[in-house]
Amino acid sequence: MQTIVTTVLVARQGGDWLDQTLAALRGQTRRPDRLVAVAAGGETAWRASSPTAAPSGS
Repeated sequence: MQTIVTTVLVARQGGDWLDQTLAALRGQTRRPDRLVAVAAGGETAWRASSPTAAPSGS
């Protein structure tokens, strides 16, 4: 059975630390297989793709 790592990222108002947080996730030895991004209120809409996800089959 393969372990699946899921990251849940919650940001408010665009997240002042969003870029640094995503960079830290990319720098992990074991990258998450899935990234769930939650925009928690605020007026600024943002969209997070999953740049941290490991390629399929890794």
